[in-house]
This record gives sequence, C-alpha cells and structure tokens, in this order.
Amino acid sequence: MKPIALQLYTVRDYAEKDLFGTLEKVAEIGFRGVEFAGLYGHKPSEVAKVLNDLGLKACCIHDDIPKREDIEKLVQIEHELGCSRMVSMFGPAQYDSAELCREAVDRFNEACEMLGEHGISLATHNHWWEFKTINGRYALDILMDECPNLLLEADLYWAQYAKTSPAEQVARFRSRIPLIHAKDGLIKEPAEFTAAGDGEVDLTGGIKAADPNVLEWVIVELDEFAGDMWQAVKGSYRYLTQTGLAEGNR
Repeated sequence: MKPIALQLYTVRDYAEKDLFGTLEKVAEIGFRGVEFAGLYGHKPSEVAKVLNDLGLKACCIHDDIPKREDIEKLVQIEHELGCSRMVSMFGPAQYDSAELCREAVDRFNEACEMLGEHGISLATHNHWWEFKTINGRYALDILMDECPNLLLEADLYWAQYAKTSPAEQVARFRSRIPLIHAKDGLIKEPAEFTAAGDGEVDLTGGIKAADPNVLEWVIVELDEFAGDMWQAVKGSYRYLTQTGLAEGNR
C-alpha cells in the first residue's frame, strides 16, 4: 500500500485562515502527507518545521507552469519543503486547437528541462478537458507522447467524468504515474463530489492499475462539497485505508 496524502486545496477555506492549525488537523486524522496549492503567506522554512513536528511530508506542490524567471524561487520552496515534485496544468481553452495544444507541449517541455536541472520532476494533472479530441487523439495522449519527461498526476474522477475508464487510463501511463487523486463523486452535469467510496468512480480499479514501483502517493481531493468538508475528508481517509487502497497513521 502507498501512503495517503491530502491535497490542501480541499480545505483551502480553513488553510487560508489558519494553515498550521489545518495541518495539525490533517495529521490528527492520520494522513502521512500533504499536497500544497499555496503557502498562504508563510515562509517555506516555517511550513517545513510544522510539517516535521507533525510527521507530515510534502508529496508535491501544485502551481502554475513555471517560467524561467520563476525557477529560482520555486526550487528554493521545493528544497526547503523537502519535496522534489511539482504539478501544473492548463485550463480547458488550451486544448481547443492543435496549435494551442502544441503551445502546451512546448511549455511543458521547457518547464521539465528547467526543473530537471535542479532535480525536480514535473507532472500534469488531468481534468476532463485533457480528454478533448484533437485530430483524432486525446490532448492527454499528445502531451504524454510529445513530452517524454512529463509525469502524470492521474485524477480518477475526471477521467471517468470524461467517459473514459480510470483503470484503463492509469494502466496506459502507469510507468509515469507517481501520484493519484483518489477523487470520487457522481458522474453528472454539473460535477458533484463526494467522500471517497460514496460516489460512482472506480477508485479500486484505478489505484490497482498503477505500477506499485512507480506510484508514490494516493491523494484525497475534493474540489468542493455540499456538506461538512472535514467529514468528507475523514470519510475518504477511512474508506481508502480500511479497504487497503492506501496506508495512513491511524
């Protein structure tokens, strides 16, 4: 089993008000790691100390695709947090044409090269729009084929929402998937998210299709939730750990 982490975007409303208190609550639930989507004004060194005190690890950082002028700052943040992975993505409009998709390919390749010089790998995170078809191919296929150093943080909900099989998508790119978002929900329009195990997503198939020698983290994320978000987070943790799909500290 792989360790379980929480994407802090899930509890962004709490983290924005009290990041350290939020991290403490995440650790109390039993999570082993967190994925950052911003540090909410705190210094990386301060955050790193809190993580160490709580026994949490930073599994990756989600941020905009870096430009050359951003690299030095990003490398410093990654190193201070003890992290060597970054996750970036484009919005849906980027895959409206072959020309725009080529632009994405070029940006990802440039970022992979710049980050790679500092020992940091880059992954992209799929939503439904990476499954737009461009000249008969999914945009995601084009990215993975033409960006050889780009990894994938596979989001199981959005793969199924896009009417593909999460297990099949993970299996296709299993040699390049170190991170999985074990996201659940109802497959409807608009998207509706639930605690892991309460929705319609084939989480078991998606996680088990990963290469155990490559996969490093199973990550809980809810984009939003109609009820108590902390209850959904706790429910997701229980489901994934009790079914043997991930391993926590409780």
